Amino acid sequence: MSAMCKVSLASFAMVCMLGSSSAMATGNAGLDRRAAAGASRPGAADEAGALVRGRKVYDESCMVCHATAIANAPRPTDRPAWEARNKQGFEVLVRHATDGFRAHPPKGGAPALSGDAVRDAVFYMSSGRAK
Repeated sequence: MSAMCKVSLASFAMVCMLGSSSAMATGNAGLDRRAAAGASRPGAADEAGALVRGRKVYDESCMVCHATAIANAPRPTDRPAWEARNKQGFEVLVRHATDGFRAHPPKGGAPALSGDAVRDAVFYMSSGRAK
């Protein structure tokens, strides 16, 4: 990846992080936090669907940072990084993705994402089945 492309991606990520602070002021923020608090991994019958939906959300909203490891965002294919995070529990990962954690902005800087979309994206990235 060229240096110019990395700078552009980093700039975009910063805009997402700065712009996402307004997401916490929306009326849906409380609803999404409650949904994240009760988030559970998709059941075996829905795993395939969650992976497909999660990949779509990843491609549209998460890839900017996670594909290039901006601000140490773990790549979906980095199994050791996700194994360490998975030890915290799925609910914690979804809450961090929904509310923001360290450099990760709330909902990855995409305030229009539903709680289910965030859950599916977290499932896709943390499952070890990302390609």
